Amino acid sequence: MNTICEVNVQRYPFDDQECLVELSTWGYAMNEVNLIVPNDPQLDTRLYVQSGEWIYVSFSVILNNITDDMNTYRTVQFKLKFERRWLFYSQYLLLPIMMNSVLMISVFLVPLDSGEKLGFSLTVLLSYVVLLTIVTDNLPPISTKTSVLQIYLSFLMILGTVTTLLSIWVLTLYNKDETQRIHFLLQKFADYVIAPITCLPCRKKNTVADLTSSDIKLQDTVVRNDDKENIMKNHERSQRIPSSTKNVLGAEQADRMSCREFAIVLDIFLFRVSAFSLFLLTLTITIFLVT
Repeated sequence: MNTICEVNVQRYPFDDQECLVELSTWGYAMNEVNLIVPNDPQLDTRLYVQSGEWIYVSFSVILNNITDDMNTYRTVQFKLKFERRWLFYSQYLLLPIMMNSVLMISVFLVPLDSGEKLGFSLTVLLSYVVLLTIVTDNLPPISTKTSVLQIYLSFLMILGTVTTLLSIWVLTLYNKDETQRIHFLLQKFADYVIAPITCLPCRKKNTVADLTSSDIKLQDTVVRNDDKENIMKNHERSQRIPSSTKNVLGAEQADRMSCREFAIVLDIFLFRVSAFSLFLLTLTITIFLVT
């Protein structure tokens, strides 16, 4: 006797399946053929062959009576529960997916002037296509529900595509002329959105402090120690004097960041946002699969 089980791979590869085997007496009522089960039924597993993919968990027996206009018929349902061995799939699929996720957001850590940023992003994106193909080949095509792992990989492919497009935009901004300023709206976006996440004001203070200390060390070789305070005052005064660029572009435009500066800050912002999004998505999927 052969039986077919409906497969639910929604929690693949941490899924468990229940196979229902139903026996009934066709054309014979209960007064003619009565199906009974013992009070404490036991499953004989002597002929059971261990599977490399599934683990037998438990079974149960359910008696049902079907009544028509004249007779009552009895059916016996045997429910067998199996659990998938997930350790192999964790090394075969889950570990490469996690490692590729880390590589995907690491594209924003690649230096902008290295020339490998875009190629790195495209390589990681293609690896996700291969992983999605492997997962699809391991899933039965007749499942009534979609695997959460497959949905997760689809979202990662979308995130990888967006990451690649954003990397192209960042490289475009970085390779523009150093004197070219960003748009007024991008400056507002940098001030109110990027600055709180990347701590842009802190970076500016650190830059000014580093410049000040380096100038003092340079001047200290030819100037006496008593003149350090004068050097500090002269440096602060020079910071308040408008530069030649401000005179040409105007005060309002000169206050904007250059395209290269914005590209560097945007790279840091995109890394932190993508890392948080990936962590949130992975945590949600993990909780759903494990619980």
